[in-house]
This record gives sequence, structure tokens and C-alpha cells, in this order.
Amino acid sequence: MKLNDVVKKVDGFFASYFTRWFSLPFVWIFSKIGISPNIVTLISLGFGLWAAYAFFRQQLILGAILVQISFMFDCVDGQLARYIGKGSPFGAWLDTVTDRIKEFLVLFSLGMAYSMPWLAFFAIFASAMRHY
Repeated sequence: MKLNDVVKKVDGFFASYFTRWFSLPFVWIFSKIGISPNIVTLISLGFGLWAAYAFFRQQLILGAILVQISFMFDCVDGQLARYIGKGSPFGAWLDTVTDRIKEFLVLFSLGMAYSMPWLAFFAIFASAMRHY
């Protein structure tokens, strides 16, 4: 499989036209050094947790940068799985669960940092409903 073929044909604008330029080199590097897609998922989770902490500390620029890095690695895990042919039901589940954890914690930390817990809970509820 060619590296450019691992990018989803139908995806969001940002993922299709921006993130792929940063994610594909990581796919190639990780495939060469043997990092599994599930490890990349956990790396994405780590950056997402760090972003939530930064937002909670009202470090908006750092949090925004970390969210984008987390998103880029979230793209890399699926692309890597397709590239090396190692997709699995567990990997798909892990990706989904870690995505929800990141979303909820980032939204919650933003709401709590700015003393608007009601807004955080509303955003978390809306985000959860979007996935059903």
C-alpha cells in the first residue's frame, strides 16, 4: 500500500487538507521503527490529557497547540494501522474510547477553568449526543 493511500477518502476538511501533511511522515517513521497503532493512540491520549491540564490552568495557546498535536496523532494511529495492515477491533475500540476521554476532559477543564461548569456539562452532553 502506498503511503498516500492510507488517508481516509472521506474525512473532515482539516484532516484531509492540513493534518495529512504532518501525519504521513510520522506514519512512515513509526512503521519503520515498529511502533504499533495502539501505542500511537496512547500517545494521542497523553497529549489530549496534557491539553486538558493546560486548559484547566488557563494556558489557552498551549492547550490549543496540544489539542492539535493530539488530533494529528489520532489521525496517525488509523493511518498507521491501514499502512501496516494491523487494524483490529480492539484498536478501533481503544481509539474511540480515548477520543471520548480527550473530548470530555478538554471540555470539562475549559468549563471549570472559567467557572462555567454548566457550560462544560452542556458541551460534554452535546458532544456525546453527536456520536450517537
